Amino acid sequence: TLRGICLTETSELTPDDQADGCANLAEARTALGDAAGSKEALERRLSILQRAEAGKPDAVAVALDWALTDTLISLGRAQEAADLAAQRERALPDNYNPPHYLAKADKALGRYDDGLAALGRALRLAYGPRRISLLTLQADLLLGAGRKDEAHQVVVDQLAQYRALPESQ
Repeated sequence: TLRGICLTETSELTPDDQADGCANLAEARTALGDAAGSKEALERRLSILQRAEAGKPDAVAVALDWALTDTLISLGRAQEAADLAAQRERALPDNYNPPHYLAKADKALGRYDDGLAALGRALRLAYGPRRISLLTLQADLLLGAGRKDEAHQVVVDQLAQYRALPESQ
């Protein structure tokens, strides 16, 4: 069961798979109206991810930052997510993920202009379909900043870029 996957202390699963089980459990509990149970599952997810990252070099730990960012934001701790992303961006200036996660945290904090600046750095480093997918966050940040026309244009451009990709992508 999801509860067993999430709450077990020793698991055969990788930490990210176990953390995904916690995320699924949190989602199910939210759908059932169990806010306290959802929070418990998210806190467990956070613990699993933090333990998995402990002592790892930034280049390895960054692989779990997407889940850490989402979890911290879901727990109302977006500033911690922003702080982690900023630290990771300093350590990995050529990786598009940290500024992307910083932009997500800035969005959650209502810091739309800061988020757009961080996302701009991510977009300069990202490529291919991943780069195109980041444009969704750019549109969201523009909407948050009250820049509806610019957000609309980003979505139009994004759709054109998706359509231009080879069929296999």
